[in-house]
Amino acid sequence: MKTIKSDFFKSKKEFIQTNFNKKKIDKTIINIAYFILFLGNIVVLSASYGASKSYSVSALFFFMKHVVFCIASIILIHIFAKQKNRLQNIGKFIWVLSIILLIVTLFLGSSVKGARRWISFFGFSFQPSELAKIGVLIQGSFNYKSLKNLLIIYMLPILLIIIQPDLGTSFVIMCLGLFQVLIKNFKWKYIIIGILALIALFFFAYFSFSHVQARIDAFFSVSDIYGKGYQKYKSYLAMKNGGFFGQGFGKGVIKDLLPDSHTDFIFSVVIEEFGILGGLCVIFSFIKLGLRALVLEPKNEYFKVVHNSVLFLIASQAWLNIASALSLIPTKGLILPLISYGGSGLIVQGIAFGILLSVCEEKSKISLKN
Repeated sequence: MKTIKSDFFKSKKEFIQTNFNKKKIDKTIINIAYFILFLGNIVVLSASYGASKSYSVSALFFFMKHVVFCIASIILIHIFAKQKNRLQNIGKFIWVLSIILLIVTLFLGSSVKGARRWISFFGFSFQPSELAKIGVLIQGSFNYKSLKNLLIIYMLPILLIIIQPDLGTSFVIMCLGLFQVLIKNFKWKYIIIGILALIALFFFAYFSFSHVQARIDAFFSVSDIYGKGYQKYKSYLAMKNGGFFGQGFGKGVIKDLLPDSHTDFIFSVVIEEFGILGGLCVIFSFIKLGLRALVLEPKNEYFKVVHNSVLFLIASQAWLNIASALSLIPTKGLILPLISYGGSGLIVQGIAFGILLSVCEEKSKISLKN
């Protein structure tokens, strides 16, 4: 009888080990993610008051929704951190799902400021173009050796996103595709074609969409502080008001006059209330995350592409948001990962961080190899 029980529990243990990834989550990366999420909650709480007046909702409306999505993001981080062996199938599913949702959005999506980018349900809005980032990233990573496959994987969602229109997300996805081409080290002619495509997208956006033209004109505008350059000027004032140590939590005043302070310009709120020190803390958190992840780079060829692509996606979006707030580039309407308010963004960022954790090598294995 004891032998039968022993065999039963042994086979059950083998089944679990075979079918479930027992890989440990790297504590440094997960702790950095928790810290960034915690900081994001504090800043969104402070920025919500000004945003709530603009949208005529309660003072805690955006904060409470943000907390819900933060919890969902944390759950997704831990779920996807265990999916290393299923990534390829997951990538196919997400890519197909994102294409279907992008098509549905064109016909049934909610229209805001002339753009049809969101699907609304049960009081929440979801942006399929955010999910498309994950779909193309994983699919592209497992097909990066085939230029033909890469073009299909990337161009279909890009075209659907441009139609919405959402030029910022299209730009990010095109950069991600070009990055994966660079990993494979295709011939220079393909890289040049990719760069020319990005330049063509820029000019197409400028001459075809008035809001894009306004943003680019505002970037070069110095004196029009109450017109096209209003956001840039208020962002500058918020950071100037913060100084080195900041005004303190909830004590910022410029943030209430800054449109999209809880999303696109969240970094300006960080500096106004926590100063340059707070801004540097955010920047160094992302740098620390990147350096730690690079140390744990996987040896497997395909997982290595997934790993580097996720890092590129997180780093590029963080840089674009911060550079936009600092007026180093035109405003692009991209959120700061794990900090800005945004349901779709937080959900997708949770998936991205989970994927990153899933493909990182365990420290013990690296030590043994070295």
